[in-house]
Amino acid sequence: MDQVLESAIALEVLLGDQAMSDKVGLTKLMANRCAFALGKSIKDRDDYIEFFMKFYRLRSEIVHTGKLNPNKDEEEIVERGINLASDMLIHEQRLSDT
Repeated sequence: MDQVLESAIALEVLLGDQAMSDKVGLTKLMANRCAFALGKSIKDRDDYIEFFMKFYRLRSEIVHTGKLNPNKDEEEIVERGINLASDMLIHEQRLSDT
């Protein structure tokens, strides 16, 4: 579960914005920023938003309830969430190289 928290922190650093999150909500803001950064179509973006919300709910459960072990369904969310954070880091690196 540490990987979930570390990935979520990376996403918060890349996508978060205190001033905007106060107006929109942090999770929604980050989900939309992620979707528009990585999604190639409207459907892609919708899928990114839906997944981001699942991943962030798992992150919140870990932080707020002390959940230590993912169940079978959550194992896929953990894997995809780690990959999502990596994809965002790669995306941002490419932007800084141009």
